[in-house]
Amino acid sequence: MAQALEHAQSGNLRAARDLYGDILRSDPENPDALCNMGVVAMQMGDWEDGSLYLEKALKVRPGDGQVMSNLHVAYTHLSCQAQARDDKLDMIGWYRKLMSLGVHLEPTQVNLLGALSYADQPGLLSDFNTAVTPEALGKTILVACMPKSGSSWLVSAIHNLTGFPDARLSLAFIENEQELYPPAAAYWATASKVVHQHCRASSPNLKLIQAYGMHPIVLVRNLADTLVSMRDFWAQGAVRNSFHYGDWDNLDETTKHDTLIQHLGPWYIQFFVSWVLAAQKGEASPLWVRYEDMIPNKEDTLKSVADFCGLGASDADVAAAIAATDGDKVKTRFNKGVAGRGAETFSVEQHEMLRSLTRPFPSVDFSPIGL
Repeated sequence: MAQALEHAQSGNLRAARDLYGDILRSDPENPDALCNMGVVAMQMGDWEDGSLYLEKALKVRPGDGQVMSNLHVAYTHLSCQAQARDDKLDMIGWYRKLMSLGVHLEPTQVNLLGALSYADQPGLLSDFNTAVTPEALGKTILVACMPKSGSSWLVSAIHNLTGFPDARLSLAFIENEQELYPPAAAYWATASKVVHQHCRASSPNLKLIQAYGMHPIVLVRNLADTLVSMRDFWAQGAVRNSFHYGDWDNLDETTKHDTLIQHLGPWYIQFFVSWVLAAQKGEASPLWVRYEDMIPNKEDTLKSVADFCGLGASDADVAAAIAATDGDKVKTRFNKGVAGRGAETFSVEQHEMLRSLTRPFPSVDFSPIGL
């Protein structure tokens, strides 16, 4: 061993490799020889062979910091080689090996998510959380919804039906995009919960949904009616959640309506299209709920949610949950709840402006949101 180390340090790598080979033939699980053999192989340019020796060393000596550090170097180099070849499946394999080491996770996760997206590969739980097994996961009911679509009522009803707590899986809830946040998802992994977020079916969100086995419920509403409800919500002070708060109160009514269509409308359209595409590609299998169907048919809606999520709720459970929800007007934040206000509020020109937002998506049926 001393001679092999001396050869390695003096740059005589072939002699060092031969001596380490002699040691391993007589003592195949010698952790020092396995680790040093791996390092020598890496120095000779054989990164994959080096990683195999280091993996064997780690099995013999789990958690060894030096072995893990060398493995991190090997996997990083191999992932870079795969990237240079534009071999996304190979990149995914090496990124997942890097994730398994449990160190420097965030930059690796960014690269892994990108590779998964471009290769159209699903997300695995181990891509985000190596401390929890799939069997230990809690049930996650994700209400992904258009703002002002009656989502507070639906979420409250699900809470009352299940008793599950509310989990916030976004970094924050002010002006930011409400993307699913991996550390929050990891924190809540083993708990059953209800998640209420205005999130599009972006690729990173879909990978998290797949990895944690979430049950996505997509809630939509007539877009013109939704924008009118948002106008009223902003008039009550919620404009602070946007970047329009500096000028909103001083705008005339026509400009306010134009602003809602021109600035909020594109997000709503992208929200809807993103979930349509995700469903078409098989990246998610959401339960679609329309506000216009939900409000007059609350029992049927909540039953469909219970069935979709495998809750096994009885008719009596559903009725009790709805009664409790309808009795709490503050928690549900119910506004007017009147369908058709958008048709009465916006001018002919503004309705055309709203419909024009759908023209870049000729293959998408926008009738569920009234367009």
